[in-house]
Amino acid sequence: SALHNLAVLHLWQFDYEKALPFCRESLRVRSELASGGAAADDFSNVGMVNTWANLGLINYANGILSGALSSFRKASQISSSLDESTGHITGRLANNLACVNFAIGKNIPLVQSELERSLQLQKTDDDKMDSSTGEALLAASITITNLAVSSLKN
Repeated sequence: SALHNLAVLHLWQFDYEKALPFCRESLRVRSELASGGAAADDFSNVGMVNTWANLGLINYANGILSGALSSFRKASQISSSLDESTGHITGRLANNLACVNFAIGKNIPLVQSELERSLQLQKTDDDKMDSSTGEALLAASITITNLAVSSLKN
């Protein structure tokens, strides 16, 4: 939606205060449409996932770790109900959850478990898509790096 796109533009500029109202309004409109009987297909649910994930990023960047955790969990919950071809989305959210838990100081085995789950979901999805894309390789390399860092802390 246009609201989501405006939020993303501000996120790209690291202007989280301007992005936040667009994310909130996008969620409000999407929720209103869904509760009004509009069929929630995978495409509109992916929009909800992306908007919740953006809220997680904003909260994380602003140091609001409990808000980031909550937002990423909501995004992950919606994502896991989608078609299996969206596993890469759930995998990247698992990486984000691990990073927040690491920042909070959660136990390292939990963080590593989330990162391993992230890699597994991304691997499963890569079997169905072109894993040579820069985006897929970047996401997997970020998760592998995070796993290595968490292993050093263990």
